[in-house]
Order: sequence, then C-alpha cells, then structure tokens
Amino acid sequence: MNPLPGELNGPSMRIAFVGNQDNNAYRLCKWIRQRDIDAELYLFPRENPTRSRPEQVDPDLADGYPSWVRQYDDNVGLWPLKRGPVARRIDNEHQLVVTSGATGLLAAGYFKHTPVVHIALGSEVSQYPLWVWRWRLSLKWRAASFIMRRNLKRVAKI
Repeated sequence: MNPLPGELNGPSMRIAFVGNQDNNAYRLCKWIRQRDIDAELYLFPRENPTRSRPEQVDPDLADGYPSWVRQYDDNVGLWPLKRGPVARRIDNEHQLVVTSGATGLLAAGYFKHTPVVHIALGSEVSQYPLWVWRWRLSLKWRAASFIMRRNLKRVAKI
C-alpha cells in the first residue's frame, strides 16, 4: 500500500522515473541513488530516441545499462506501460513517480495511487496542452494534447 504524500520520507522510499527527455531523469535518478534512496528509471521508446540516451551523458553505460535502468524497446511506444503490468508494478512498488518531458506527461495518467511530480522542461506544459484547439494539426497531435491537458490535472507538482 502506498503511503500518504506526507509520509514520503524514510528508509523504504522508492522512486520511479518515467521519461528521460534530454537525459535529465537519468541524471537525477543517478544522483538520488548516490544518496542511498532506491530509485529506478523506466525508459520507453520515442520517435526521436537520440535525446534520451543515457550513454550520451555517462560513458560508463556504453557496455550496457545498470539494473536500475529498465528499458522497453518493443517499438510500440508507451503500450507496455498503458496496457501491460508495468504501470501497475510501478504504482504498487514505488512511493513517488517522477515524469519528465512529453512522454512522461503522456504517461502521468497511468498511475492511479502514487503521487506524480512532473519535471517541466519546456513546451510539454506550456505549449502542447493548447494544441487541442489548433484545428490545422493532425488528429494524432490534438489527441496527445488532450491527454497531456488531462494528465496535468493528475500531476501533484510541476
């Protein structure tokens, strides 16, 4: 059972990072782990994966990722998180979920019981949610905009 938001400190705290825009989630997750807090990074495929590759900022990862970095590369985007047991496992095993970037904001609505904090890196908070009203954009982008707009209400802190 997840604790209340006021009970998020203590030796058993576990944090899940979802999304990794510009490798910020990897850097923060690694920093938190160096302070003996259990944290895991969940990487999901994107259309442009070059901005979210931890080996770009940490040359030690050239031979492979450590066990606390979980990568899903089944070429179906957020599908394993949305429809699979991944979101339920994150929800049940962690006391806090930290999302970042547009991918993280799209995923924020999948966590029903765990507080979500979003690291705002730019347009996913200030611009993308407004695209729902831009009729010239494709339906795909307008749907993504609607989901991000809805998920902003789910996020506890930005």
